[in-house]
Order: sequence, then C-alpha cells, then structure tokens
Amino acid sequence: KEIGDVALVVVDPISAYFGKADSFKDSIVRSMLAPFAKVATDYRAAFLGLMHLRKNGNGDPVTQFIGSVAFSGAARAAYVVLKDEHNERRRLMVCAKNNNGDDMTGLAYCIEPFNFMYKNKEIATSRIIWENEKIEMSASEAMQRAGQADKIDNTKQAEARNFLVELLKDKSEGIQSFIIKQRAEEIGISERTLQRAKNDLYIKVESITTNIGRQTFWILVK
Repeated sequence: KEIGDVALVVVDPISAYFGKADSFKDSIVRSMLAPFAKVATDYRAAFLGLMHLRKNGNGDPVTQFIGSVAFSGAARAAYVVLKDEHNERRRLMVCAKNNNGDDMTGLAYCIEPFNFMYKNKEIATSRIIWENEKIEMSASEAMQRAGQADKIDNTKQAEARNFLVELLKDKSEGIQSFIIKQRAEEIGISERTLQRAKNDLYIKVESITTNIGRQTFWILVK
C-alpha cells in the first residue's frame, strides 16, 4: 500500500515467513497462507514463494516441496527448477501444477556473467538469459530424467574414485595433475567428475618448482 502499484511480491524462502510456526502441518500452513491470498486479491499482486525440493524425492512433483503439501495445494501454480541433464549451465523451469492454464509446457534459461556501470563504477554480477522457445515437458518427466542422470553421475563418480585410488595408492610423492587428467580422459572420465571424486577422497595438492617450472602434484593421503 505504501509503495503503490506493486505487481509481484517474492518471499525467499517462504519458510522464513513462518517464524516458529510448524510448516509441516497442513492446517497451520493453510491458515498462514490465507493472508497472502487476501492481500493478493485486494491489491491484485502476485505472491511468489520459493522452496527447496526433497532430496531423492519420488512421486507426484507437487508432493516434493519441503514442508506440508498445503503449500502447493494453496498455490494456483507451482513450478520446479532443475538442471538440464545434458547441459550443466541450462535450467529447466517446468510446471508441477497450474490451475489457470497449461501444465505440460515450461521454459529454459541460462545464467551468465554480466557487468554494468553504476555511478561510474563497474559492477560484476549475473543475469538470466531466457530461451525464446517453450519446452514441452512436465515436471514429472523432468524430475524422472534428473533422477536417472544422478544415478549415472554417481556411477561415474564411483568409477573416478576407484581410478584415483588405484593410480595414487603406491605413489608417496604423488603424480602430476596434468598426467592424471590425461589418463582419466583416455578412459572416459571428465575433468568435472574427476574433480568431484578428488574432493570425495583425501587427496593433498602440492605445487613444486622444478627445472621446467611450477608443477602440481596430487597425493593420496592414507
């Protein structure tokens, strides 16, 4: 009312609005969200609440938001944002529920670095680049694909961990990182998967100056 002509109110995360109230009880959630609906109606503004998803959740997407199912039940529309399993930078915004329209189409976007000038000072930030075309995919399908991609990713990461242990276990002085990456690439392990596997293990990184310059070694600590 003080600002005037407000079109959108974002609550991030929506659980922060609840204070000490139990956000897992349906009756409490519905009573807490009722003022949102009233203000939205009175001022013709949209309320957008952000939530996290359950980890390794299965089933109907509207039941996968952390907290009571009343959150998605009270909302007119609910969307899920997921990584594209084929493109690490791409995000899919797919519909889990829509009382007012199509629930089988979504949008895709990427986040890219962006610099802009403010008061003669350059500020480094980021921005969203939306794709022009809609994507024909439901939240159920997108979440199922993401789950399958996670299983494949976990298998690859386990393979990368085994590779590092076998390669480094008897090398007290370690092996140069570029050699490790070359050998990993030869057997189909990506650098990203290799780095994640390295983080899972106790591997020390040491930089040593040699006669050919600075060299980095990975050492497996037992």
